[in-house]
Amino acid sequence: MWISNLAYLGDIFFRLNNLNKGLQGNVTIFHVCDKISAMMKKLNWFQSCLSREDLSSFPTFKDNDLYIDNTIKKVIEEHLIKMRQQFSVHFPEGIYN
Repeated sequence: MWISNLAYLGDIFFRLNNLNKGLQGNVTIFHVCDKISAMMKKLNWFQSCLSREDLSSFPTFKDNDLYIDNTIKKVIEEHLIKMRQQFSVHFPEGIYN
């Protein structure tokens, strides 16, 4: 069970790190808005894939032939929901859309 949690965290932190890198440097507000909007859509997509038990959005699971049981699935879904909520607090929809 812990290995599945670690695999998920590895995948989600990889995505967050890429977002962080994309928001740094010589970027315009339009570029930032596009990156934030894309991440919000990805979080929705990840949850949608997870509900269909499609692990293609989580390469660490796929690469290591890991299985997501209902307990892990629920934890990941809750985390994705909380991440979307936090992104919405810090980046209100009118700002990036």
